[in-house]
Amino acid sequence: MKTKMKIILMAIPFLISLSACRVARIINASQDTIILFNEESIKFKLINNQIILTTKLSQGKESNFLLDLGSPISIIFIDSTASLHSYGKSISNKKQKATSADGKRLMREYLDWGTITTNWFKIENSVLSTIYRNDPFDCNNLGGIWGADIFAQDIKGKRNKVLLIKMQDSTVRILDKLPPLENWTKLNTRFNMLSHIKILTSVNKNKTKIYFDTGFSGSLILENNIFREVQSQDKDSLSNMQIVYGHIHSSLAGSSAPDTAYSGIMNLQLGPGLQIDSIQVITTPNMIVNAMGMDLIKRFNILVDYQKQNLYLQPNPAYFQSKKNIFQLSGFKARSFENKELIVVNMVAGSPAEKVGLKIGDQIVSINNIRVDEINPCETYRTFEELSCESTGNVIIVKREGEIFKFIL
Repeated sequence: MKTKMKIILMAIPFLISLSACRVARIINASQDTIILFNEESIKFKLINNQIILTTKLSQGKESNFLLDLGSPISIIFIDSTASLHSYGKSISNKKQKATSADGKRLMREYLDWGTITTNWFKIENSVLSTIYRNDPFDCNNLGGIWGADIFAQDIKGKRNKVLLIKMQDSTVRILDKLPPLENWTKLNTRFNMLSHIKILTSVNKNKTKIYFDTGFSGSLILENNIFREVQSQDKDSLSNMQIVYGHIHSSLAGSSAPDTAYSGIMNLQLGPGLQIDSIQVITTPNMIVNAMGMDLIKRFNILVDYQKQNLYLQPNPAYFQSKKNIFQLSGFKARSFENKELIVVNMVAGSPAEKVGLKIGDQIVSINNIRVDEINPCETYRTFEELSCESTGNVIIVKREGEIFKFIL
């Protein structure tokens, strides 16, 4: 089973409640913001199905920012235990409560961050939303997200950009106008006032609107009621449905409480000639959004016309379906806790891993004689994800309450 279960729900709209005077202060401060693009093709890092741009703040701090076209605004993350005196200047004077798509309440504030730079663009007099967030399972050490406001500064108009993301060579570029559209497919989309992109699709012949969400690392998530509706209409399509329990996703606020997810395989019709078979889809009891993520999106090059509000996809000639790794074959997921240890965080009910006795909370010592690097467990995890394993006979050694256990999967 594909285990890209870390649903980063930061990419979906969350509720903001601000007084009129605070809104005015933020708008006035934002009017001086200037964004300067390097118009050449710029390389990005693709880590764990996330498009990463290295970003440097005016204080000299450098961190990874996620390119998230599913988010209407750009956000900087701050450790909730840190003092704001070492960060930007407050614009709103008072913290506001926001609600993430998974219902979590969190604190946010607008800060003046001065000059922020990436190898692609530079922002002067930046005023950005700031979220207080802790996620001990975040191996990418995300410092924030770059959202659609970077490219769509107006709801409509000439200030908006044409964005080209070429997954085939991991580059991004800003264009003044659309390139020749040969081999590109225009999707049936709607851009709302927040620049969210909704695609009219067909999931197992059920017409469904889904968000285009580069902030989500998996393939497809569905609202729980839509997932159940598809399941009831076509039981054969979900005859392979699996139940996953444990740590399933993270949100804007960071790590979420243990949850249960339901996973199955469906067919997705994105547009004319874009029928994609055997797509993994997941839901949780409280899921309230539909979104397609990077595990699916990376099959294409992407062209987003924020000027005329259109989305185009082109097959990625460099895409290939990778072989299943140890986690997918065995039905469990491991993640690094504060980059100190690698632990089992979720399990597929009835999977080989569950049947042999592996448990959530087990600390992984080694897999197929490759030991977890105690200095950098996150890098070891990425090595395990890329490791081609046999369908049986894989050896995993774990530590549980001080004892060592050996399992053959």
